[in-house]
Amino acid sequence: MRNRLPEWVSAMVRVLVVVSLLMSVLSAAGTATAEPAATVSAGAFTRVHDPSVGETEDWYYNDHTLVRDVVSGTWHVYAITHAEPANPLDEKNFGHATAPSPRGPWTKQPFALTADPTQGESHIWAPHVVHDAGTYYLFYAAGTPDHAAYRMHLATSTDLVHWTRSPANPLFTDGFDARDPMVTRVGTQWVMYYTANATPTGGNHQVAYRTSTDLLTWSDKRVAFQHPASGTFGGPTESPFVFARGGWWYLSVCCDAGYKDTRVYRSRDPFHFTVGDLAGRIDAHAAEIVTEPSGTTWVTGAGWGQGGLWLAPLAVNSPQAHVFTGSSADFDGDGRDDIVTFTHGELADVYVALSDGTAFVGTTRKWHDHFALDGETPLTGDVDGDGRDDILTFTHGQRADVVVALSTGSAFGAPALWHDFFSLDGEVPAVGDVNGDGRDDIITFTRNDLADVYVALSTGSGFGPSAKWHDFFGIAGESPGVADVNGDGRDDLVTFTHGERADVYVALSTGTGFGPSAKWHDAFAGGLAAPRLGDVDGDGAADLLEFTNDGAADVYVALSTRGGFGPRQRWHDFFAPAAEFPYVGDHDGDGRDDIVTFTHTAGADVYTALSTGSAFGPGVRWHDFFGLPGETSL
Repeated sequence: MRNRLPEWVSAMVRVLVVVSLLMSVLSAAGTATAEPAATVSAGAFTRVHDPSVGETEDWYYNDHTLVRDVVSGTWHVYAITHAEPANPLDEKNFGHATAPSPRGPWTKQPFALTADPTQGESHIWAPHVVHDAGTYYLFYAAGTPDHAAYRMHLATSTDLVHWTRSPANPLFTDGFDARDPMVTRVGTQWVMYYTANATPTGGNHQVAYRTSTDLLTWSDKRVAFQHPASGTFGGPTESPFVFARGGWWYLSVCCDAGYKDTRVYRSRDPFHFTVGDLAGRIDAHAAEIVTEPSGTTWVTGAGWGQGGLWLAPLAVNSPQAHVFTGSSADFDGDGRDDIVTFTHGELADVYVALSDGTAFVGTTRKWHDHFALDGETPLTGDVDGDGRDDILTFTHGQRADVVVALSTGSAFGAPALWHDFFSLDGEVPAVGDVNGDGRDDIITFTRNDLADVYVALSTGSGFGPSAKWHDFFGIAGESPGVADVNGDGRDDLVTFTHGERADVYVALSTGTGFGPSAKWHDAFAGGLAAPRLGDVDGDGAADLLEFTNDGAADVYVALSTRGGFGPRQRWHDFFAPAAEFPYVGDHDGDGRDDIVTFTHTAGADVYTALSTGSAFGPGVRWHDFFGLPGETSL
């Protein structure tokens, strides 16, 4: 059983949080500009492995990779290694160590690979390992005397100990000093990101990428990120690493303003990042992102003079870190959507403010005192079909439980386990009535290379077995959700692809599955825009909403025609600017969904703009203290 703190402690902590936030605001008064809060950060670094063990002199690790044996669970690290002081053109070996977890203890192993001059390798740099169909693929940069034609090489293994060079080497050549490969899946293809320059002989420092379907044959070079700085050796685009979290793609690179200066950039498009997309800084060189099966995520660091491998917990704390495209929140069943906030943290309280049609009332009304811990995804929906929306939390992690607390109309009841394995780490859950029986069901988008969609139907007192309802929808980097877009009473699948094309695809529910995917709009919610789903004109079919969520703070709508979405039209010219969290709901009970935004500042204001059926009216403050920074508000 989870321990609960006394009620007065809960209240005192909440007051102290507010005071702390207000003091932060006051101390910043008079500052002309303020840098946006980091959405990616690291905790304290701890050294977990020293490659000097067993040597008579100090040795270093530099660019490295961690991989877990899919059979035994043993972790392996491979890294550039050499005796101090640094001598990059003499780095001819990959160090190797093993451990039961990234935290160690690490056991030093013999070198994994040594440069072979007969293979065109004067030195070898930056190993990166991926697993596919029983084989491990180790990609690395093979240095040559010609810096404009560095070679990308591959070795394979079935046991992570014995490596065989590929006859396909070199996979390709590039410069200046093309190096630091990192390979990951994006949809159905493999993508290799690597460090390069605008021309093989120099120019702007870049993160280039190439794609493949077999890990052997690679496309021509394309560019995912270009830094304004130019040159040849070094540069601010070394050690690229790309990963996805909650509808966003993140790119980490080193070393902008110093040897231990990793910058993290964020984008909706895995193939397009800019220096304006900065999401955080990490005090590390050659950083890698590592996630354990439990969901614990680490960032590593190494380098010349650093004494080995270092490890720190990684936090991705964007208010848009999860994908929330919209769900109803009428907790008392009066036909008007209310608002809810999940505090997370040690207290994990849940507060509700009910709508009276003109404002949200109930400043500090706590409806639950322990629900939705850190790292969980809370959502809302009427899962028992009584006309009142309930709260759900998806724990993810090893347990992947789904816990429900039913609404009584004035509070949420005791939490109950409604499913014991649904929505694993990295998946995006949703809630909606996909079979039209009046009870909301649960849906999860796997967003891996398979991009499967699973559904578990509500029985009114639990969720039934998980079943696959679609085999390719809502890949990583997209924002998927559910809504009844054709007005037949069953919620359908919708996904926003973002990127340059910004397509919107729909798969209609048949009641027992989702039909084929079809493009319903070809330019909506591109870039960093926040997409939502809601019936804003009250015709019974859900429409598209786009919050630019920037300085312009525009809101666009594309109405459903029940067979597609109409033209993109601006319905508001200033609502939910940057750093706020917008959402949708029918807050005045007129049958048309309105828009709401949570400022998530120390003032914690909530603004609402009501729908007229063809536009949103003026933004009006409906609550003056609800949804603090770090909370999830819907």
